Amino acid sequence: MRNAIITVSVKEHIQEINVEQAAYIQSDEPEKYTVRENLTTHQLINEMGLGINLGNTLDAVGDWIDPSNILNYEQAWGSPIITQEIIEGYAKAGYSSLRIPVSWGNLLSDDFKVHPDLMDRVEKILNWTLDCGMVDIINIHHENEWIKQVPTDSKAKEKFTSIWKQICERFEKYGDHLLFEPMNEIGYDEIWTPWGGSEADKAKALGYVNDLNQLFVDIVRNSGGNNAKRHLLVEIYNTNLEYAYDPLFKMPNDPANRLALTVHYYTPANFAILGGGEVVDWGVGRESWGTEVDFYVQDVPEVAWDLIEVADKPLTIIYSGARNLAPNLLAEDGSVGIRVTGEEFSKRLCQQFRKAIVSTSANVSGQPSPQNFSEISEEIKAAVDYIVDYRREETTQAKPSSIIKLDKGGVIKIIRQ
Repeated sequence: MRNAIITVSVKEHIQEINVEQAAYIQSDEPEKYTVRENLTTHQLINEMGLGINLGNTLDAVGDWIDPSNILNYEQAWGSPIITQEIIEGYAKAGYSSLRIPVSWGNLLSDDFKVHPDLMDRVEKILNWTLDCGMVDIINIHHENEWIKQVPTDSKAKEKFTSIWKQICERFEKYGDHLLFEPMNEIGYDEIWTPWGGSEADKAKALGYVNDLNQLFVDIVRNSGGNNAKRHLLVEIYNTNLEYAYDPLFKMPNDPANRLALTVHYYTPANFAILGGGEVVDWGVGRESWGTEVDFYVQDVPEVAWDLIEVADKPLTIIYSGARNLAPNLLAEDGSVGIRVTGEEFSKRLCQQFRKAIVSTSANVSGQPSPQNFSEISEEIKAAVDYIVDYRREETTQAKPSSIIKLDKGGVIKIIRQ
């Protein structure tokens, strides 16, 4: 571990900052084979940054796929054959990590030996990625039907163990930038779901996932090469974040103490799962999420986005179910008026604050609203702390905003046209 102290001085304030950098094990091998002895898993996760999933390629499954050529699987679900140019394109676009999901069972012998063509193909893609400086994740994908049997079936356990031993042996020389993940979105809905089943059923279902995680860690740690210190991902039940806090979930015992949880977050579902405008029986797809409206309103009616998009003048929408706002901003019924501004200065101001700002018209209550700066009364100007030097010379008559109230069911009430 390298240590350094940086002293920061601002006027009379002096602050010393201790900086630690994980040291590399000295090696003549390329960096992609290097293990940083003191690198924590938390530090590595930070290095991973923005990631992308190489899905619908090596994980494609189907009895109709011709197994005579490994590339047939990559194209089976509509994806192009993976090339070095594609991987380099991801890196140039700003991605710093890549998950390579693999359905190893596609080319597996009766005695659970992975076909060498599949191993070779995965390693080739891995090297393209590592040569771009990216972090990689390899897992077993789309094989939960038999993986779920591992805790109770010796043959399934033998299969799981064999596949992971072969993966560990093939990739044992690779360093910190290769992580292993045991499986994908494992759960036991046939035993327990949040909507049905007893506490005993829940303990059994989550216990099976705990067993799978521990078996995976034990296999990797007992293999050779850099696997003794490889950073590993382990599964939460159905990769659902809320089960990470459940007392029934247990982190595996790991002598290397290099584990992280894998979480798949599909909330809100109409943005994370559905395409924009896609309509299903449980919702309508959104093209964007994370706006101020989403933060300040519990349930935004879909019609709100249509109204905002077609508005040709300022539009204030009154929403029910306001949240994350001071009580004195809300009406008696808990509603709040929000305008998504298109005016350049106020838009930049919101961006700088990284949140919405509270605004009112520049007039005393009961008096006419000014149409431009020259019509603002001296009484108002004298009462404020600061007047922005912007748009003071404009004399055009501004259009008053339309005001529309939306109820939770999407019922529209026009308050001002």
